[in-house]
Formats: sequence, C-alpha cells, structure tokens
Amino acid sequence: MPGQAGIAKVTVGSTGGFTGTVTFTCKVLPASSLAPACSLSPTQVILTSGGKTTSILTVNTTAPVALLARPPLGRGLVPVYAMVFPILGATLLGVGFTSNGRRKGLVGLMMCCLLIGGLAFQMACGGGSGSSTGAPGTPAGSYTITVAGSSGTTQSATSLVLAVQ
Repeated sequence: MPGQAGIAKVTVGSTGGFTGTVTFTCKVLPASSLAPACSLSPTQVILTSGGKTTSILTVNTTAPVALLARPPLGRGLVPVYAMVFPILGATLLGVGFTSNGRRKGLVGLMMCCLLIGGLAFQMACGGGSGSSTGAPGTPAGSYTITVAGSSGTTQSATSLVLAVQ
C-alpha cells in the first residue's frame, strides 16, 4: 500500500574461502519520481571465510497527500462587509436605547437581518470552484528491486518484485 514500508533481510555468505568487505546497493525499476525508494542497512559488511552476515533492505512507498486550496476571494466582497457590519452594529446599539415596545420590533428586525445575512453568506460555501492539489503517492503496480553486492571486481545481484496495491 502506498505510504507503507517493506522490510526484508538480505543474507550474504562466503564460499570458496572468500573474505573481505561487501558493499550493497539497490535500485528500483521502473524509475520515476513517485517510485518506491530502497535502502540497505548496513551498506557494507565484512565477510570471513565460511561465514554469513546480513543487511536489512527497506523499501518505502509514498502515501498520497491531499490538499484542498481555498479559492481566492479577491476584493469583490470587501464593500459588502464594509456596509453590512456597521449596519448590524448600529442596529445592536439602537436596541439598547429604545423603549420596551419598540425594542421588540428592533430585536425582530435585527434577527431578520441576521437570518437573511447568514443565508446570503452561506452561498459562499457552495463548492465547485475550489482546486485540489497534492501528491498522488506511489502508483499501484509492480516494481523490480535489484539488490547487488560487490567486493573489488566480484559482483553478484538478485532481484525481487514489489507489488504496490
């Protein structure tokens, strides 16, 4: 699955009395910017005659990343805000200085203005103009991972297949 890592043990053994330092490398095919990445730890091991040693192969895939970008509003709504907020503020201020009978009428008017204003601004939440960007992650498919070991002019390699779902 994209975003998860796979781990495998790579064992190398000495034959024919070989001793020395073995350097490991790995590569992933097909190569692309979103292909899995491989690494070995340790990248060098020392073999003794008839001995075995291991290195850990780690294969990392990239998880998809989603990002929802807010559409630019521009300056088209600034005059609306500049007019609506002072009117609402004056209405609220006026409610506190009126008599009880008139106060009910202004409270009702204020609630009506708030309701209509709220409904008008809700239209801004209707989608369709937002852009979604991000990274798609490692594409599903099969990848061939080649692990090679070398010591001087001696070289050996093996391949394995990674299936990303």
